[in-house]
Amino acid sequence: MAGFGPALPWPHRGDLWRASLGAALGLLACALMVLIWPAGAGLYLVAPLGATAVLVFCVPNAPLAQPWSALIGNMISAALALVVLWLTPAGPWQPALAVGGAIAMMMLTRSLHPPGGAVALLTVLAPEAALGAGPLYVLMPIGLTTAILVLAGVVFHRFSGRVYPFRLPPPPASAPAEAQPRLGLGTEDLEALLDEFHQSANLGVADLGRILAAAEREAAEHRFDGTRCAEIMTRNPLRVTPEARLRDVARMMR
Repeated sequence: MAGFGPALPWPHRGDLWRASLGAALGLLACALMVLIWPAGAGLYLVAPLGATAVLVFCVPNAPLAQPWSALIGNMISAALALVVLWLTPAGPWQPALAVGGAIAMMMLTRSLHPPGGAVALLTVLAPEAALGAGPLYVLMPIGLTTAILVLAGVVFHRFSGRVYPFRLPPPPASAPAEAQPRLGLGTEDLEALLDEFHQSANLGVADLGRILAAAEREAAEHRFDGTRCAEIMTRNPLRVTPEARLRDVARMMR
């Protein structure tokens, strides 16, 4: 039964307030846009935006929460659900086809975003609005409201001290070696590790590198019990020039 208990640690107080306030402000921005938009133009809030807000403001470093995943994931799910409505008769297979197809399309476009499944399900469960708008449904309300929420996330995280969109690994030739964690692992190696453990959707390459580098530093602290180089190095090392004779060097070492 232990596996059914909470799996997440207790949140830091700052993270709790940051996520709650950010999500509230992001959805407020979407709601205000709906209010000022011309009536009858097809812009309204949809329930899956709440799930997108959770990802964007609670786990901004997760690949699932990135702008590409949020925007393309929601839009392509709406488009797939529209195709299901157009091509199949009403029945219990429509929700199954819409959500299953949306997942496949999101994975193929590298835009996996859990709220996209909710967008697909909502579209086939309440088809009147989607069918009435036609293909424009993908852009409005789905695309536009998602874009507003993502933009709100970019602005909010910039002022709150978080990084969003998340860190992308720098090209090998563009960043000096000393600016990168010295892991002995390149971007391709880190990507392979994420893929091997099926974590590509949960963690970015740059963040994995930072975690591994921090783990190496912590392990070194434990291994050497906090001993520093300055504590074991020779205080006044002997020095010779390249032209020094071997017998002179030997005499100095006695």
